[in-house]
Amino acid sequence: MLSCDNPLVKFEVIEYIINQCEGFDCCIPKWKNNFLEPLLAIYPVNKAYETSKRNLRNNIFKLTKLISQAWKTKYISIEDEIWFLDKKFQSFININTKKDIVNLKSEE
Repeated sequence: MLSCDNPLVKFEVIEYIINQCEGFDCCIPKWKNNFLEPLLAIYPVNKAYETSKRNLRNNIFKLTKLISQAWKTKYISIEDEIWFLDKKFQSFININTKKDIVNLKSEE
């Protein structure tokens, strides 16, 4: 499943993340400043579903709160690994408003 507010995500980026997940419960892209990109992460379906239900009951809406310390998680460096597939990091551009679209057009 992919979020609809990341319309510029590149197939190669998704494929790379999937290929990095063997042996891990979760794979998540991470910037050097430690900011995570949870919209492009791979989660263990059943565990994530149960955690999501619990979080929603407790009014916890931050997606990064889905990640459990108990999971074997691989963090994928965006600058060191994903840059080779998406040099402008377009896969991580989040579009939520008309202003976001205007800003994106001005960068072209």
